[in-house]
This record gives sequence, structure tokens and C-alpha cells, in this order.
Amino acid sequence: MKNSAFRKTNFWMHYFRTNQRAIRLDFTFSPLTDYFRSIFSSWYGPYSNVLKTTTATEKTKISKVKGAKKKLTVNWKKISKATGYQIQVATDKKFTKNLKSFNISKNKTTSKKVKKLKSKKKYYVRVRTYRKVAGKKVYSGWSSVKNVKTK
Repeated sequence: MKNSAFRKTNFWMHYFRTNQRAIRLDFTFSPLTDYFRSIFSSWYGPYSNVLKTTTATEKTKISKVKGAKKKLTVNWKKISKATGYQIQVATDKKFTKNLKSFNISKNKTTSKKVKKLKSKKKYYVRVRTYRKVAGKKVYSGWSSVKNVKTK
């Protein structure tokens, strides 16, 4: 949905969508009756009066992927505005077969050891950042995919 506006009884809601990954909402209010305010509050919870959001953080880059016996280590570039990182490891480029996902909630962490993998198998790795906004995670795009073979 491109930039569009919907008219509700006493307020205008403007809905902007930026690149399928980050949603940005802006609300402009006129004076509302208590009845409409309670309905709106049930839709959007405690953020019904003021809702400010931000877009996702920038993408991170995988700096090094190293394979070892039945495990691999992933290193990536630190992004200062990120809250955390999500890492995915799979045996195919589309990340559908043998997918393992890991969430790292600390911004300072820039590496992850993935264990319990099969030996002498090729794995594909990708990383993305996320930022918590109003209690929800807003993700960036995925980094470029790197591959590595375990020993």
C-alpha cells in the first residue's frame, strides 16, 4: 500500500510504508469524544495518544565466517544503533532446509559460535540487526549471504 489516508469519524490516520521492512505510522488527532478515544485505545493500546516510530537500523556486514569440526563461527560488523542481532544458518541459499535461528540481545556482541552441525557440509549464513520500538522488534534487511564448509 503506497501513501494513503483513511478517514475515521473524528481523526485522520496516515499510513506510510517504507520498503516492506520498516513501518512508519503518524497520527494527527482532532478532539475526540471519550467513546471514540476508548475504541482507538483498544486498537493501539497505550500508544494511542502519541505514536512515534523509527525505521530499522542499517544492515550489518559479515566480516568473517570460519568453519571447524561440527561447528562454525560468525563475526559481523557492530551497528551502534541496533538493539540486537538475528543470525540464520541453513544448508541452502534460500534458508529453508535445516534452518537455525539465533537472537542476540546485546549490541556489543559481534560473534557467535554455532554448534551441533554436521561435518563436511556446506552452510549458508546471514545476519540482520533489529531495534526495539514501542516493545516490538523492527528489523533491518539481511546482510549478504556467506557460505562455509564445516570440517
